Amino acid sequence: ILDRTAERIGVELKDQPAVQIELRLTLADIYHSLTLYKNMEDMARENLRLARATYGEEHVTVADALCQVGDALMHRRMLHEAETLTRQSLALQAKLRGRETAEAAAALYTLSAVLRFQWSTGVADAPARLAEAEAVTREMLATRRKLFGNEHPEVAKSLDSLSAVLRNQGRPAEAEAVARESLTLRKKMFSGDHPDLTRSLQFLGEILADQ
Repeated sequence: ILDRTAERIGVELKDQPAVQIELRLTLADIYHSLTLYKNMEDMARENLRLARATYGEEHVTVADALCQVGDALMHRRMLHEAETLTRQSLALQAKLRGRETAEAAAALYTLSAVLRFQWSTGVADAPARLAEAEAVTREMLATRRKLFGNEHPEVAKSLDSLSAVLRNQGRPAEAEAVARESLTLRKKMFSGDHPDLTRSLQFLGEILADQ
């Protein structure tokens, strides 16, 4: 159904690029939620092409499309290009919207994950990658707290990322404390059978098992 919808968008809205871009952004997000990352990548790449053709290189829609492509590539472990496009997105977001924005925080979230995955592959500058991952994750967390307050799902996600970085750095006590903070937030926000709450419990269990 999604693939047919994408085909119809390209035909029926070919003279309305702004509408087409907005719908393609949404479809890429849906593919993400379904973990169909190749489909997400294809959709986001076409959106990036359309955004550049419509608005030029320096536009918030281009920044958003870059972030989506980078996110899809991160999930597909195509890390070099994921890093390049995500950094481009972050630079554009900071220039056009400001660094302390939800969109910039989304780019930081993806960049943090890319850097952690690069560290796990044993690249030559692995310690530096992990150190930068901690820095961008803490910035992302601070931004989301400023924008959304403390009790918000995006704050809990950011705490998860920070806990993962600390765990990778061999700092289990700090990782556990941050994971418990995320779990406490989710207990306030969600009921006992919510998948995010389940994931928090699983992640905390993994950290405890490491110790």
